[in-house]
Amino acid sequence: MEQKKTSTVHKVLLALMLGIVWMAWSGHTEALLIAFGVGSILITLWVSIRLNAIDEEGQPTNSNIIRYIPWIIKEIITANVDVIGRILSRDPKAVNPTWIRVPAKQETLLGQVVFANSITLTPGTVSVHLKDGMILVNAISPEGAQSLEDGGDMGAYICSLEKK
Repeated sequence: MEQKKTSTVHKVLLALMLGIVWMAWSGHTEALLIAFGVGSILITLWVSIRLNAIDEEGQPTNSNIIRYIPWIIKEIITANVDVIGRILSRDPKAVNPTWIRVPAKQETLLGQVVFANSITLTPGTVSVHLKDGMILVNAISPEGAQSLEDGGDMGAYICSLEKK
């Protein structure tokens, strides 16, 4: 099996990202527990390198992830406000679930998965199935479904993240 080429910078960025996730999820600040966390991250990296499991697509560490996080938080908040408004509305047609097939125009499978997960993360829409570049989505309203037609702004944004 051919060894995948990954740069040292990629491995260091991956270690930093794992460290940030570990700190966020554990919440521990005691020196001994941080040492255990660092040790577990180093063992994880060593095993991943030995298994040839680290590559640029599987663990993206470019700056686009930094742009994605605030953007998806904004989308989640906006969708929450819309869903709350629909639920509290007296209009019986405010909640009118519908199905739509959304093309996933991203170049990589990772990009398509991020797009499908982004759809599900935003309240009012759920990605049900991803196959052959198409995502089956259930939306709380025809307006929500319409915003995803042809990939919508979300699809275009995820496509822009794939560019390095």
